[in-house]
Amino acid sequence: MRIIITIALFVATLVSAQGVEAQNGYISQQDSLLQDYDYFFSQLEQIHPDPYSAFDGKDGFDKAVKQLRNELANRDSLTLNEMQVEVTKLISALHDGHTYIGYDKAPKKVEDQWVPLKFKVIPKGIIVNGYTPELESLKGAMLCQVEGEPLESVLDRLDKLVVSENRYGLMGNACRNIGNTNTLRQLFPTFNKEQVSMKFRMANGKDTLVSLPFYPNGPFWENIVWTSTDERFPHKNFEYRFIDDSKQTMVMCINSIVSADIPNLENYGLKSDVIVADVFAKMLREMKAANSWWLDNDHVCCIVRTLWQAFHGYRLRHELCHQSIGWLAEEEQYDLRTTQPVWRNIAEDG
Repeated sequence: MRIIITIALFVATLVSAQGVEAQNGYISQQDSLLQDYDYFFSQLEQIHPDPYSAFDGKDGFDKAVKQLRNELANRDSLTLNEMQVEVTKLISALHDGHTYIGYDKAPKKVEDQWVPLKFKVIPKGIIVNGYTPELESLKGAMLCQVEGEPLESVLDRLDKLVVSENRYGLMGNACRNIGNTNTLRQLFPTFNKEQVSMKFRMANGKDTLVSLPFYPNGPFWENIVWTSTDERFPHKNFEYRFIDDSKQTMVMCINSIVSADIPNLENYGLKSDVIVADVFAKMLREMKAANSWWLDNDHVCCIVRTLWQAFHGYRLRHELCHQSIGWLAEEEQYDLRTTQPVWRNIAEDG
């Protein structure tokens, strides 16, 4: 069987497995998929920086991998989509958004349809930011329940089905998939309806319960109306600007964390026009020149810790934090007796 693995920041992609001819005869699709399974987890152990902690050590990891393999092997049949779903459930414990299993040219899931709404993450939850004209009343409404379950409970369920780095990553995934029929069937095993029940909190504070139908891909989605965006905020990757006249609050847009100075970047199929550390240094200089409140001794620690957390899991984090701290030290305005202990602590945590 021919298997191709492409690794890019711990991303694993497997070629679609079908029944194939082997030297000793025909291999069933199920056996072929199980070969993929074994190869995937052998590569995961070699490439991932820490595949074991989420399973309380290597023994726990080995036990979980073996248990799922046995369960898949004992099924009467096994499809590509079933394989992907079950492996994703297992590796979701890693909370590493850059480790997942995918099949090249895998068949589309049956009846892949969505509710006629688009969602967006905000600090307090998930809101509607796209809708069909007849659902305009839901513009900006906050999602509270799905099928009678509080959103937090639904997110906890989803966390065991998808791979995400943190809570915001999980909520972003929910925005893309929570109105999808296949996702709903995984979240609610008995779900088999033509519509889904969702409760929203409106701008006036009152709750509204609605039943939403599903629609497949096609011309229908050209009717979606998107909410307007606040033009004060930047939209391009690593674009930043002050959003208040007093220049006390700077906002940076980060859509993709890829820096042009990462060695052999093109080998991973990635590209970038910016060196992330340079962009942050330039932003900090502009904030200093404007006497931004966030660049005093009490808040430099927050900046350093935020940089670390934002780039957690990447070699880049060391360079970025070191350069940012180095620049702050050179400016001789900040007391690094405050920042250095924090740097040491988070470096040890890393």
